[in-house]
Amino acid sequence: MRIFNQALLARQAWRLLQCPDSLCARMLKAKYYPNGNLIDTVFTGNPSSTWSAISYGLELLKKGIIWRVGNGRHIRIWRDNWIPRHMALKVVSNQGRCRLWWVSDLLDENGGWRQELVRRIFLPADSDAILRIKTSPRLAPDFLAWHPEKMGSFSVRSAYRLGVDSSKLTNDRTATSSHPDGSDPCWNKIWTCIAPPKVKIFAWKAANNALATEENKKRRGMEHKLPCQPTAPKLFKRWVLPMSGWAKLNVDGSVQQNPNAAGVGMILRGDAGAIIFSACRTLDHCTDPFEAELCACMEGLGLALEWCQLPIIVETDCTAVVEAGDRSQNRASHTLANLSRMENRTFVWPGSAPPSVVEVVLQDVMP
Repeated sequence: MRIFNQALLARQAWRLLQCPDSLCARMLKAKYYPNGNLIDTVFTGNPSSTWSAISYGLELLKKGIIWRVGNGRHIRIWRDNWIPRHMALKVVSNQGRCRLWWVSDLLDENGGWRQELVRRIFLPADSDAILRIKTSPRLAPDFLAWHPEKMGSFSVRSAYRLGVDSSKLTNDRTATSSHPDGSDPCWNKIWTCIAPPKVKIFAWKAANNALATEENKKRRGMEHKLPCQPTAPKLFKRWVLPMSGWAKLNVDGSVQQNPNAAGVGMILRGDAGAIIFSACRTLDHCTDPFEAELCACMEGLGLALEWCQLPIIVETDCTAVVEAGDRSQNRASHTLANLSRMENRTFVWPGSAPPSVVEVVLQDVMP
């Protein structure tokens, strides 16, 4: 319950980050961090009950907040969370005599990484993770995101999981340092309980995460069997032709963790099944299957726009890619679709849009 309450309070701190111009955010900033930002706030000695609660949630929020690299001008190399990986969102390399302070110093004029510089400054664990971060030549502003969620939006559920994991890690470290001789009360309860020896051994393995689960066998390089073999209906599923006058684009990404290798493939076919084009390419510094699927979709659409004049259906086996397009990010086209449905007509506005859509577009581009 304590961690759940902290996750709820972390949501309030997240809202202050996302809505810095709100009345509440401006009042708290004026009193508690007038010359800084919420992430770098040093907690005062005599806070109000409201600020004490937000500060408590902020402790958890800081563990999962991460900067997404745009132009790198707001991200401090040695202090901020900006490396997307499971643990240690900050760099683990020693700063030494390096005088580079901002991530922008690691980017070239086209927004790409200065690879030789990155490999010279950082340890391999950091440099490999940094070079896997995709950058944009547009050099958009940096922004904060919530690392435990793929879409970067905060959720109480993921914050609660993060809090539980952090609590377990802290307890494990405390137990290890407090009982170097192995006389932890947990182990004493296991070995002194009234039970058959095989039950005690099983309990000890479970407490040490040493059971022969599929996850542990895979981590140790043992043979990994599929938990569920394909059924007969799945063996006979086939590709379906697109409707007449349309083309279908199939895309997919492939990632192998060890060694780090990734690639994308795409094929565009007409309504008779004739191949319009097929293509594949390798991806540098990519270890995330979701990222590979997104790159496959982006590359495939780019080629389809160049090679085909027909309307296109995109087909992928990654549900997360389809769900990535949130309704709130697609309001302009949704408004146009409603307009066409209500008027029962087809419209085209070259270089412009109807007033109702222009209003939505202006809201989309507002900072």
